Amino acid sequence: MNHFKRNMMAMRSFAAASCLALTCLGIAQDRSLPVTYKTRAARASVVLKQLSDLTKVDLETSPQTENEILLISVKDVSLNDLMAKIAIAASADWRQEGSKFRLVANKVMRRKEDDAEAAKRIGDVRKAIADREAQAKKMRDRFAKMMADEAKKTAAKADTKKGDKQEAAPDFSEMPPVNPDETAFNGLLREIDPTPLALMEPGERVVYATDANKTQHPLGPSATEILNTFIKAHNEMVAQQPPEAVDQNNGVDTQQAEMIRKFMKRQNSKIGTVSKALLIASDSGFGIQMGVMLELRLYDAKGNVLFSGNSNLAVNGENPFMGAMATDAEDTSVAVAAPPQPAKAANAGPPQKRTPIQLSEDSKAIQESTKGMATGMAMMQIKPELRKHLLMPSLYDPLSFLDSDELLAYGTSRQRPIVADLPDGEDSLFGLFGNEGKVPSLEEFTESINKGTAMVSVPDDTFTIIKSARPTRTRMYRTDRIALTALVQASEEKGVPSVDDLSAYAVTSPSPMQGKVSQMYLMLFVPGSLQMGLDGGQWSMLRLYGHLPEEARNTLINGGRIGLGNLPGASRADADLLVYGSGNRLTVDDGKKSGDEDLPSFMRASLSMFNDSSDYRTEPTEVAPNGLPNDGFVELKGVTEPFATIAGENTSPITAMLGALGPEEFALLNLMKSQKGAEMLSAMLPPMNRLKVGSRSVMNFTFHIAPQVVVKETLKDHHIDKNAAIVSEKSLPSDFMKLIANKMEALKKSSFGQMGSFFGGGGNAIHP
Repeated sequence: MNHFKRNMMAMRSFAAASCLALTCLGIAQDRSLPVTYKTRAARASVVLKQLSDLTKVDLETSPQTENEILLISVKDVSLNDLMAKIAIAASADWRQEGSKFRLVANKVMRRKEDDAEAAKRIGDVRKAIADREAQAKKMRDRFAKMMADEAKKTAAKADTKKGDKQEAAPDFSEMPPVNPDETAFNGLLREIDPTPLALMEPGERVVYATDANKTQHPLGPSATEILNTFIKAHNEMVAQQPPEAVDQNNGVDTQQAEMIRKFMKRQNSKIGTVSKALLIASDSGFGIQMGVMLELRLYDAKGNVLFSGNSNLAVNGENPFMGAMATDAEDTSVAVAAPPQPAKAANAGPPQKRTPIQLSEDSKAIQESTKGMATGMAMMQIKPELRKHLLMPSLYDPLSFLDSDELLAYGTSRQRPIVADLPDGEDSLFGLFGNEGKVPSLEEFTESINKGTAMVSVPDDTFTIIKSARPTRTRMYRTDRIALTALVQASEEKGVPSVDDLSAYAVTSPSPMQGKVSQMYLMLFVPGSLQMGLDGGQWSMLRLYGHLPEEARNTLINGGRIGLGNLPGASRADADLLVYGSGNRLTVDDGKKSGDEDLPSFMRASLSMFNDSSDYRTEPTEVAPNGLPNDGFVELKGVTEPFATIAGENTSPITAMLGALGPEEFALLNLMKSQKGAEMLSAMLPPMNRLKVGSRSVMNFTFHIAPQVVVKETLKDHHIDKNAAIVSEKSLPSDFMKLIANKMEALKKSSFGQMGSFFGGGGNAIHP
């Protein structure tokens, strides 16, 4: 009996295996059939659904691949081959699940990409440091040559005109070829481990120190010698200045902003005994590829700031600061060494071939809509059909316009089927802004592929396969198309999105400063959102709020506190970025109100370089050296105020950036328009004669990090009635007008108001 059962089970197993084999054979046969398919850039989940419908083979994505952005153009290729090329482009594998094929991440391939990308970033930073030092040496050599040439000229004149009174030669001896600050930065950069700096993500900040704690990285063994040399050179330079240069703070009038006056005074004073030095590297707000901001900060034994100097490190590019100095030095060298020479006619050579990219109808419509940008009008008129498409980025992908035009043209030129996995472009829709009818050429795009700056071509004998040059970063900072669509649709429905709408988008997508593919959408369709993107701290605050469970939100809204140690994982990471990131704004809360609190948050951020960081309490790695303190807490205080928004479509990017105009935004616009030289701004702004008034909750969050040390962030929750009446700026409700007037007076007292004409180049402070 047992033998019989075993035989029956074996037969059943054989039959099942035969059926499975036949099924797989059928699938394999289906997958060998020729496929002709073309799609502009779209999410992988959408593309595979279309391929499934076309081929009757069940193809699906996984959570790791559903947001890859694919572009495909093939004719009479087997589905087997097409699937294999899709897997290569997406760094993925196909996993068979019964009759279904699922695109899953190839962990080995992606780990190699991670490692290669990290190694390249470290190499890029090492090269940037070496280039910076080489440029400084070039300047020193030029300076030495200038002095030597001038000495020879002076000696020659003395030989030919002995006894004659000679004209004094220019004295370069007191002019350093490179600012002592820059020499110190170069020396310290040589000493650091570049890995933390290279792996710094957008919004982050890395601190190197002479006596490093847990949240800092050590400066090298020669740091003390480098700093002592710098301090000596700095003090000698300060000693050579006339007394009034220090007393008057390099021309900063005492009636102007006090914090700037103090900042300038400290920069022009001698440095005393230094107890600790920090070299702070911050993301520029646009990603490390766009440069790293550097700060050298020196403290005394009591933690007071003795000196603070700023510079930058250009990664994959020319250092704009050092480059300008080098150019100046070269120009001076030429001017001193030889008389002006007549300009030589440039040899233009044969004209370069230029094949314009064929634009899609939507791309043409975008170009037509943005013509006003080229004429200085800063206005856009979007056609209704294009507007429908732009309002649905989940169906009409942001990369389905110019980016797809370029790739499809490139694929056609190579006469091969093309499969591409696109990165979110640096330019994308902005590539069509204000170009007066010009479009990129096929030759220009081909050159960019060959250089591998944004996309690279994968070697293949039969297909053109394109993928991101930085696939890890592409996946980390991919804009969520579904979330973007939800935000745009909420804005269309409500007029102005709520804080819940914005925070839901923020938790899935990068800030507009990093996720550049979303910038045009936010600027045109989501009032006020781009303003938040300009303020790195506020975007982190949106993410934190979005990650908070409803119970925690209610606790804060009802006046309760939440301990920083009790924040859930994602929210705690956001709080960590708020405190330690590049957008951090630690302040000493001594109970006194600052005039800058009346500035919009992005204005406060722009003035942060002049913050009076007079002691260690504004440096997060010093005041909280072990990470976020568990006994720290966050609390919320809110007020309600009116706001207005322009009725109808946004046609001015400037208006869209402000979008929701509350008392402080109106006051800021009025202040800016009243200043000398603001005529162009006034001309660019549409008349404020069609406004809808709503109400917003201003949510003021305070994070208590240490005694009297806080981080303050603000979110605004907007609500407006669809049927709200249309009013003009001059007929706003009286309580609204009074608030604007009060904010206007406060702004005049702020550092911004006291800096004088913002557009006219300064000159007169605006007195309350």
